[in-house]
Amino acid sequence: MDTPFPSASFTPSSFVVGAGVESLVNVEDLTSISIDFSDTGLSLVLNTTLAQPTWTTAPFNGLVFDLTSPGPLGITGASIDAQTTMIGFDSSRVILDNGRIAINWNGLSYVDGTRVVVDFTTAVPEPETYALMLAGLGMVGGLASWRRKSGRA
Repeated sequence: MDTPFPSASFTPSSFVVGAGVESLVNVEDLTSISIDFSDTGLSLVLNTTLAQPTWTTAPFNGLVFDLTSPGPLGITGASIDAQTTMIGFDSSRVILDNGRIAINWNGLSYVDGTRVVVDFTTAVPEPETYALMLAGLGMVGGLASWRRKSGRA
């Protein structure tokens, strides 16, 4: 994880996605952000002691998540869930780039308990891919049956 905000700290700064909150971000001991990935999305909850802070306006001001293991994310798009309460946050603020997810909330305001919930779209195999997969499984099953009948192991 990373952010251009100089005084943010992450606990932990690297994590494996699983059940529950994966990490917490502390910004100047005034705002904390809980980060919870699921199989299909990302949920961020911002808690603050300030009345209504606004993120600094900059080309990018937010969180960056980088995939640390090799391979693609498999995410093809993102939409904003109705649970999102950050006014002005839309899908243009979610950047998906080859193993990276960035959340940009530059210039937006928030209050204690503000939620940002992003639903991910993943690639769905084409029907031809399913057909090839099923044909391959059929061949493996046929080969196993032939080996049992012929006495080969």
